[in-house]
Amino acid sequence: MPLEESMELLKSLKNKRRNLKSSLTRFHTYVSEFTESPDIFELKSRLGKAEHFLNDFENVQSQIECLEDTDETAQSEEFENSFFKVLAKARNIIENYRPANDTIISNTQSNSNFNVKLPTMHLPEFDGSYDKWMGFCDTFDALVNKNDSLTQVQRFYYLKSALKGEAAHLLNSLEVTESNYEIAWELLRERYENKKLIISTHVKHIFELPCVIKDNHKSLRSLIDNFNKHLRSLTNLKLPTDKWDILLIYILTNKLDSTTKHEWEKISVNNAELPTLSELSKFLVERCHILEKMSGDSGLSQLLNKKGSSSSHLATSTLSAANCYYCKRDHQLFRCPEFLKLSVQNRWVEIKKLKLCANCFRPNHFNTECRSSYCRKCNRNHNTVLHNSSFERINSENSNNKALAERNPNSPQPSSQTHLAAITTSNNSIITAHSYFQNHHVILSTATIHIRGARGKLISCRALLDSGSQSNFITSELLEKLDLQGSKISIRVSGVDKSITNVNRQVTTEISSIHNVFKRELSFLVLRDITGNVPINDIDISTIKIPNGIKLADQSFNVSGKIDVLLGAGVFWNLLCIGQIKLDHHNAIFQKTTLGWVFAGAFLNTDFKQEINSLHSATQDVQEQLENFWRIEECETKRNFTKEELYCEQHFITNFKRDFTGRFEVRLPMRDENFDFKNSIDNATRRFISLEKRFARDPEFKRDYQTFIHEYESLGHMSEVKPELHGNSQRSIFYLPHHGVIKNSSTTTKLRVVFDASCKSSSGHSLNEKLCVGPHIQDDLFSIIIRFRKHNIIYTADIAKMYRQINVADDQRDLQRIVWRNFDYEPLKHYRLNTITYGTAPASFLAMRCLQQLGNENMQKSPKASSVILNDFYMDDLITGTDTIQDAIKTKNEVNAILEGAGFQLRQWTSNHKVILNQSDVKRNVDQYYISDDKETKTLGLMWDTCKDTIGYSLSNVINEKITKRTILSMTAKIYDPLGLLGPVTIKIKIILQRLWQERLGWDESVPFHIYTEWNRILSNLKEIENIRLPRQVTIENYSKLELHGFCDASEAAYACCIYIRSSDKEGNIKSRLLCAKSRVAPLKAMTIPRLELSAAVLLSNLMYKVINSFNAKFERVCYWSDSMISLSWIKSNSMNFQVFVANRIAEIQKFSNPLDWYHVKSGDNPADIISRGLNPEMLVNNTFWWEGPIWLKGTTYNIETITKINELPETRKNNYKILAFTNMNDEFHFFKRYSNITKLQRVLAYSLRFINNISTHKNNKIAGELTVYPKLITPCKK
Repeated sequence: MPLEESMELLKSLKNKRRNLKSSLTRFHTYVSEFTESPDIFELKSRLGKAEHFLNDFENVQSQIECLEDTDETAQSEEFENSFFKVLAKARNIIENYRPANDTIISNTQSNSNFNVKLPTMHLPEFDGSYDKWMGFCDTFDALVNKNDSLTQVQRFYYLKSALKGEAAHLLNSLEVTESNYEIAWELLRERYENKKLIISTHVKHIFELPCVIKDNHKSLRSLIDNFNKHLRSLTNLKLPTDKWDILLIYILTNKLDSTTKHEWEKISVNNAELPTLSELSKFLVERCHILEKMSGDSGLSQLLNKKGSSSSHLATSTLSAANCYYCKRDHQLFRCPEFLKLSVQNRWVEIKKLKLCANCFRPNHFNTECRSSYCRKCNRNHNTVLHNSSFERINSENSNNKALAERNPNSPQPSSQTHLAAITTSNNSIITAHSYFQNHHVILSTATIHIRGARGKLISCRALLDSGSQSNFITSELLEKLDLQGSKISIRVSGVDKSITNVNRQVTTEISSIHNVFKRELSFLVLRDITGNVPINDIDISTIKIPNGIKLADQSFNVSGKIDVLLGAGVFWNLLCIGQIKLDHHNAIFQKTTLGWVFAGAFLNTDFKQEINSLHSATQDVQEQLENFWRIEECETKRNFTKEELYCEQHFITNFKRDFTGRFEVRLPMRDENFDFKNSIDNATRRFISLEKRFARDPEFKRDYQTFIHEYESLGHMSEVKPELHGNSQRSIFYLPHHGVIKNSSTTTKLRVVFDASCKSSSGHSLNEKLCVGPHIQDDLFSIIIRFRKHNIIYTADIAKMYRQINVADDQRDLQRIVWRNFDYEPLKHYRLNTITYGTAPASFLAMRCLQQLGNENMQKSPKASSVILNDFYMDDLITGTDTIQDAIKTKNEVNAILEGAGFQLRQWTSNHKVILNQSDVKRNVDQYYISDDKETKTLGLMWDTCKDTIGYSLSNVINEKITKRTILSMTAKIYDPLGLLGPVTIKIKIILQRLWQERLGWDESVPFHIYTEWNRILSNLKEIENIRLPRQVTIENYSKLELHGFCDASEAAYACCIYIRSSDKEGNIKSRLLCAKSRVAPLKAMTIPRLELSAAVLLSNLMYKVINSFNAKFERVCYWSDSMISLSWIKSNSMNFQVFVANRIAEIQKFSNPLDWYHVKSGDNPADIISRGLNPEMLVNNTFWWEGPIWLKGTTYNIETITKINELPETRKNNYKILAFTNMNDEFHFFKRYSNITKLQRVLAYSLRFINNISTHKNNKIAGELTVYPKLITPCKK
């Protein structure tokens, strides 16, 4: 650092120290003069600030000592000792303080005649719910505001302690002072004492009271209590509730179960007068008493109900019946010219996309439930415009069967219709529908279970038990209620008739029984719908005698209802218990399970719909896809851009601009500039309504979401579209659905709003489908971390809101519209997003390309800073370094200045030398920096300790659960080791996984004992990895010479390589450190050891090439070491001399390395032997051979062993040549002159004559064996 800058920084630090010391001295004086008084709350406030000032003082003092040579240790120690005594005194005063009025309402009465101890009266809590405000306000006013013994500061503390959630957030900006209490109380009253909103909230709660599903006294009592609570509140608000009897009776009776409703109608039907609300209330209270008594007497009241619940739902459509759902014009769909132009098959496709009834063309119900008239041509339940001639043939067959039955009543009736229709629903579940004429109905086994959601919340749902499914399924609707995120997958599911469905989402959660302590953690594949209602329609079970004393898993097994969860064969057989009851006169049983007793089987029933739900699924090709993961991988060193990627590059260069502030403005690279997306607002609106339901369940989530959107708008990153322009734009319009993603591991923004540009509009296309993605133009994280281990000084940062600093061209902003409103009673507002949007396909490319443009533009002016911008950014994260503090400060300031010129602000600064950070940077500095490719929490992740300048590994989320292929793979996938430093451990895990594929085990099947033992050993010792602490820097500071040494080796199970850096300085100090490593599992097809050794050499040559190009340093020597003489001989030979496998790999090795740099090493000195065979975690921690390499690498010299050439190498190509003629006109006796021994000449000549004989005669006449005299071979040759 220049002297002037150092002096300026020192002066600034001393001024700050002087101010802090003054503040601390004032606190010292205040405590010394403090006496017991009601000012105890002020003392608490001052104490908190004093502790904060002391921390700041220590930080400033440590920086001054780094910059100044003077020793101020004695003065600092004296000041700290004095101040700690004051802190202790202040805490002692606070702890010993006993106010005269310790609780708001005294536990004892002042009258000495009574000595009764009353319980403490706690303050009510208020979370911002409008329906709770009046009760809270009255209670708090009576207990606190009218208590004259309390000061305003005390009242303020009591008020803040009683507020939660949104209400507490309202007062966060107010400090606790005497004058601010009145302001705070008025703020709350102004915000929540809104009579209109309070009334609206209570009315809404009455309308949304949950229906009573079962004839149960608890649920009925809960309905009555909640209803009366809201009604009393409305009455207290001076509303004429006594005039609302008819309306309230209608609302309340529609919430009742069918049995209770039936009983009420029986009572009121004989009454000529209209019933009153008091009569209904009296009836419900009496019924609660009856049900409670029955429950207490028998304990089986829940099992005796014959019918399920009945509830009414009000469904509204966003379009009126007069508007066409297809073209949005003023006519009905069946009269739409554009719709009628489509083929019948395409009409069916559009109806499914629009989610309309195929019979009446209206939403919110299925055609099987539609009461409108059917097709006029075939009388089936679809609209006439959807009629197909194939239906006539089916109808004709039905008519023929019916006519045949009428002519011959005694003829046997067909048990089922021959037609089979496989219907693939829009959610890719497969339902098989048969039309049949049997009078038997089959009930599938269902159960009511609890399923665990976010934050441990349990939700009741209905599960279907299916032993024919290999997987478990859950609906997306239930997943949204659970507030679980799930993970992305790609699995093909096979259904009936080999129909294939692609599933792209999976979630793991816990199910539990509603009757006992049974719990099980399961993984579910996510579908929008699993099947239709089960059973198809309500079934009369009055003929079924339900045994006494059993607990049914599903009380409403006979009531048609939606299925939320499907439990497959992986868990089905584990649910079964000993116990089965067969029913007389029915082919059905009650089977005992851990979830309760389930009903299954067929029984006579005349009232049924002609439809069957057949459920079967099987995962397809998963084994084959995962086996590909273990095959030999190609290491791609250079990738050429595709035609589309070249177009994106040229499109950016042609269209980017800089506005007057320096910010970039770009255009989105479109495949079709003027594509008509038709109707995309419906999906966006529907998704937003669903989001508002989550807001209602989670006020904190709503508050964070609103804060995000308000910030988005206040920063100018989005702007409102005027109502008259909602649909009148001449440009393409696309509305983006959006949702929130909570990431608790983030140190900046916990909630990120994600915009879904992959959601399809009514045109069948999404915005991302019409956008070009763009090439990957940044360095990969491996290269950045390699350089991260080179520098003396390291600093990191990230760009705040990187995407949102880049504007999108004004004429393309309509492609990024959203809908939003703050409260559900407000009309929806339309907005345009003005900047690059997270979730659109080219967002990453455009953001990185803007950074690269900045680097290119400033290369001549600031070459070092430009190089950092071009090479050391991984998305919005900067990871770079220099060799000196002066260079670090200069480069940091230059990079900051260049980026700020384009509106990019760097934050979250971290460094191993705090002196390079500004004061504002120090406040946000972190001691642990986690390195990740996706910023997600890993089971095992790489971590940099900025204080000690070491790297290590953090371990989390290790759960002891049943060991299956699924759990092993899940654990392996979360291990993040980009440099391969833990290769000896991870290769053992990979080998275990490969054995699992060979065992052909199911996903949730228990693993064999030998795999179980090996995995348990690794898992139990995995905690030892946290003890690994490695120097971040792999070189000696101020090194003068660098060497790169790579080792490779192979075993039958795996092959691997590792690279070490050997550095030395001018004083002769030498250091050797492991830089990186890479491993591969041996292919499933058996290979010879020499081939595996050669594959390891290929891996090493590619990795060394990558390191040399990424490290940006000059290496005095590069050495490749192998303990295989065969592979070394292959490498030093011509690749054309060997068979294809060997030849191709030799050519690749010689392409990326010099054959002269390959040397032999003894097996005992080869550290790659460790990673090729694997090592348990506890043995790796202190293994210096692995972390530092062989001992001779740290010596001043080392010997290179001479490679002995092998004459007969395996896999040598055999050359078949035929010599037709050879003559030498110069010397007829040249052949005889070559030999000086007559015996040798005879033997050579005999072999030559034998060869001539053998190639010119039949194979049966060929001569072999030892040489003998054959007269015919020595016949003189004719001239």
